[in-house]
Amino acid sequence: MVYSLLSEHSTMNKCLGFNGTTDAILAIWEQNAKKWPGTGSPWRPSSGDIRVYKELSGVKLPGAVLILGATPEIRDMVAAYDRPATIVDISSTMYDRMSLLLKKASPARERFIRADWSSMPFQSETFDLVVGDMVWWVLSVETQRAVRDALWSCLKPDGLFVARFRVSDRSRIGESYRDILTSHLNRLSQDPSCEHAIRGEMLSCLYDHTADAGLLRLNRERARDILLEAAESREYEGHRLFLRDAATRLIGADWTSQTKEEVLASFDGRFSVLTEAFADDYESSWYPVFACQKR
Repeated sequence: MVYSLLSEHSTMNKCLGFNGTTDAILAIWEQNAKKWPGTGSPWRPSSGDIRVYKELSGVKLPGAVLILGATPEIRDMVAAYDRPATIVDISSTMYDRMSLLLKKASPARERFIRADWSSMPFQSETFDLVVGDMVWWVLSVETQRAVRDALWSCLKPDGLFVARFRVSDRSRIGESYRDILTSHLNRLSQDPSCEHAIRGEMLSCLYDHTADAGLLRLNRERARDILLEAAESREYEGHRLFLRDAATRLIGADWTSQTKEEVLASFDGRFSVLTEAFADDYESSWYPVFACQKR
């Protein structure tokens, strides 16, 4: 069942964090949908992340569940409890493409609503659990507040909001990008079988290194320039193809970049963090999963 509650020309916040129109967001997600099958952790949830989600969601998983976004791993996790989930995503293309990657869930048993998360059409205290993976950094800071309030309203009094967040390390801004590249490329030389994980960690460090701390926003173009310039230098000529490939795998937008403290501050009295946990199958120090309860 599919519903649409999306304004064609709505505009996101133009101040702190990600800054883009709804049309721009839709284009980004349509591109991301094409990349998803070849994407891995930390950008999509790992098996370890799913174990953490299950642990933190606990007895709420078999209840009424709202999923933010079309992430197939999350939908499969909820489907294992044989109760239809409600899914809200701004992009029907993303939902359709992600549905092709499902292993347990069936779109026929889901309720899909095409809408942004700040204007969800639910009565108050509808859901036992809201789950979303890496949802906060795709929102401007102002929109985070609107989504926070919408989630608070639609959760039951004892409901949980369980989500994985990407938190930034501001100390990396002062690092040398050469040190970041060299340390990861040395690891790659020692263990080429870990190429995927090393690339993900290297990109994560570069995102923090190049982020605009004043605007709380990533700078993909600067990260791309670093990778392409390094790929053409003699210093890294042995890893030229790896660096060029990494430049093609940058995330789809200048998403919001916040420290853990800034993420927690965005809950602003609406939610308290009950538990914080991390996956054990990749370097997840900057990708915590929080179980949050209504205040």
